[in-house]
Amino acid sequence: MNQSVVVIVPVYKVLNRSEIQSIESLNKLESQSDLHICLVGSDFFVQLNNNQLSLVFSNFITLKNESFDEGYFKDVVSYNRLLLSNEFYQRFKSYEYMLIFQTDAFIIKDSLDVFIDKAYTYIGAPWLEANVPEKEGLSLGNGGFSLRHIPSFIKALKYNLTIADALWKFYYPANNWNRKLFKLFIYFPAQFLSKIQGRSFYFEKAKYNQMNEDVVWSQFIQDHKEFTLSSLEDALLFSFETMPRECYRLNNNQLPFGCHAPKKHDFMFWKSHIPSLNL
Repeated sequence: MNQSVVVIVPVYKVLNRSEIQSIESLNKLESQSDLHICLVGSDFFVQLNNNQLSLVFSNFITLKNESFDEGYFKDVVSYNRLLLSNEFYQRFKSYEYMLIFQTDAFIIKDSLDVFIDKAYTYIGAPWLEANVPEKEGLSLGNGGFSLRHIPSFIKALKYNLTIADALWKFYYPANNWNRKLFKLFIYFPAQFLSKIQGRSFYFEKAKYNQMNEDVVWSQFIQDHKEFTLSSLEDALLFSFETMPRECYRLNNNQLPFGCHAPKKHDFMFWKSHIPSLNL
C-alpha cells in the first residue's frame, strides 16, 4: 500500500563521492512509483547539490528543494533545533510520512512500504550501546535514518510554547554568563508564560539542554500513549546503526531495510555484506 511519503536529505556542504553513493542507494526504492526526494539546507547548498544529484536518480524519482535559514546547519545543536521546530514539519504537511535520510545512510532493500503500513509515529535504528545516560529507558530510535508520521509530529508541537528562533541565536551555552542571562530574560519568562497558558514547554526545555532531537522524540512518543514508537523487533528490521553485528544476530541473521553511518560503525561488517560499499 503506497502512502504519501517524502525523503528528506539534509545537505550543508558540497557532497563527496561517498555521500553521493549513499544517496544513490535511494534508487532501490522502485516500489514507489513517484518518489519525492527533497534536499533540505541553506539555499546555496541545496541549489549546488541539486545539480549533481539530478544526474544520479532514476526517472521514477522527483528531486525537490526546500531552503531553510543557513543558521540551522552550522552545527549539530542548530540542526537539532530545526528538527524540534514546528516550522520544519509544517513545511512538509502535504505528505503523511517523511523518511529522514542523512548523507551517511544507505538503503539495502526495497521495503519502505512495509514500515509505512505499520503506521508507527516514529521508527529508527535500535540503541544497544550501554552507559548513555540521556538514552536511559530507551532502546531506539536513531534519527539519522528514520521514518516519521508528519501529522503526529505537528500535533505534538502544536501545543508547545515556542521561543522564537531569532532569540535562540543569542544562546551560547558554553558561555556561563550568556547561559544565565538567557535563562533569566528569555527562558524563564517563556516557561512561566507556558504555565499560564497551559501549554507544553517540553521541546524548548530539550533545546535549552542541547538534547539530540532523536532522543527527545523517542522519549516524547514513548511517554504519550496517543503516539506509537516502534517495537524493538521492527526497529531491527528497519535499520542498524551502532553494534551492527549484535543487531544482525538479534535480527535472525538478516539485514534491515537500511542503515545509518555504516562507515563509522564496524565498516568491515558492512563491507562483508555489501561489497560495493566504499569509504
